[in-house]
Amino acid sequence: KKEYDRFIEYLRFYNIKNLLKSYRKALLYNSSSLKISEFFERELNSAFRSYKVGDFATSRLQFQDIYNSYKPFYKNNLDEILFLWAESNFGLRFFSEARELYHKIIIEYPISNRVSIAAYRIIFMDYVYGNSTKFLSDFNKYKNILEKDKKIWNKALLIGLTSGDLWDVINKGIAISRNFK
Repeated sequence: KKEYDRFIEYLRFYNIKNLLKSYRKALLYNSSSLKISEFFERELNSAFRSYKVGDFATSRLQFQDIYNSYKPFYKNNLDEILFLWAESNFGLRFFSEARELYHKIIIEYPISNRVSIAAYRIIFMDYVYGNSTKFLSDFNKYKNILEKDKKIWNKALLIGLTSGDLWDVINKGIAISRNFK
């Protein structure tokens, strides 16, 4: 009996959640661009406040919701939302989700100013997990992106040298062609 009651409660909640999503979608699609912009700003401010105070669990869900809800309206300008969503996951140590989002930034928004930080975060997570093979693979994969920002490039080199992974590469004759400054 209790399990059945919990199941019914879950269905009720799930139904309400879907109804709210449908209502919101209808509201957005039937609103003027000015109204959509107002809704977007309001939700973005709320999510950013959560992020700023370190409530990454809440901001993660908010940024995810904003990204998914407003992508049809702002296809080319959501790189910052995606980045903050990834950072919220990173702050919660949900590294696999963060990694996917950082990779998505690199692929979907290649001219974003967040691409080099996203690439750095990916190799940093490889370092944290101690995965040498993945680190070297990702380092080589994102090397061109990392080199574009001197500070990030130096951090990436430092991580590689600290972990010993780049020393192994250098000793094998696949030396890095940049000076560490």
